[in-house]
Amino acid sequence: MMKNRGYILEKIRLIYIQPLTYILWVLHLGFMVVYQKFNNISSMREYCEIFWMDYYLWMIVIPLITATHRIGIFNVSYYSLSRCNDIRVHIRTDMIVMIISTLFLVITGMFVPISFIQIFEPCLIDKTFSNQIVLFMYVFVRYSLVAIFVQLIIYLLYFCVTKIQQNSYVVPAMPFILFVISALPTMIFSNNRFILEVLNYSAGGIIYGEDLSFNYIISLNVHVFLQVLLVGGMLHFMKNHMEFMEYENKSA
Repeated sequence: MMKNRGYILEKIRLIYIQPLTYILWVLHLGFMVVYQKFNNISSMREYCEIFWMDYYLWMIVIPLITATHRIGIFNVSYYSLSRCNDIRVHIRTDMIVMIISTLFLVITGMFVPISFIQIFEPCLIDKTFSNQIVLFMYVFVRYSLVAIFVQLIIYLLYFCVTKIQQNSYVVPAMPFILFVISALPTMIFSNNRFILEVLNYSAGGIIYGEDLSFNYIISLNVHVFLQVLLVGGMLHFMKNHMEFMEYENKSA
C-alpha cells in the first residue's frame, strides 16, 4: 500500500514539475483576463456566463487538462510498469492520479483567474457573490466529470490503438474530435428527449438565476457520473487487450 501511494505521488510530481504544465495554465489565465477586458465584464454574473459556453469547456479546459496529463498519464513507461508488476495496479494508479489532478486543475482554473482579476477589478465581486456557492459547485462538478469522462475514453483508445501510442502528440487534439462526435446525437436525434439527456456533455447551459439549487448538481450530472463508472469498468475488463508498445520495443 505504501509503495502504491509513493508511486501515485511520484506520478503527480512528474506532471507538476513539467514547465509545460505552468505554461498552459498561464495561457489560460491570460485568456480569462483578456476575456474579461474585451467584454467589459464588471460583475460576477457576467463573468460566470463563460462557464455555460460549450466551446470554453471543450476547446479550452479539456484540451489543456489533457495536454497537461500527456506526459504523466498518456504515455508508456516500462519503468512504471516494472515497478507496479501488474497492469491493473498501473491502470488504477493512473485513474487516481487523473482524478486528483483534474479536480485540482478545474478548481484552480475557476478561482485563480477570479482572484487575479479581482486585484485589478475589485468591482467584479459584487454583493451577490455569497449566493454563487451553488453555481460554482455545479461548474466544478460538471467540468470535473466531463473532463474525467473524456480522458478515460482517450486512455482506453490510447492503450488499445497502437498507432496513437506511436504519436502521443495527437492526444491533446482528441478532445476536439470527441466534441464533434458528442454533438452528433443532438443533431441526429434532436426530437428524442431521452437521448438528448443521456448524451448531454455540454457545459450545462443553466440560465443564471436565483432559483439555482443543489438539486441541479445531482440531477444534471448523474448521467455523466454513471458513464464515468461505465468507462472505468470497461478499462478493467479490457486491460488484457491493451498494448504497451515499449514492451514490444524492449523485446525487439
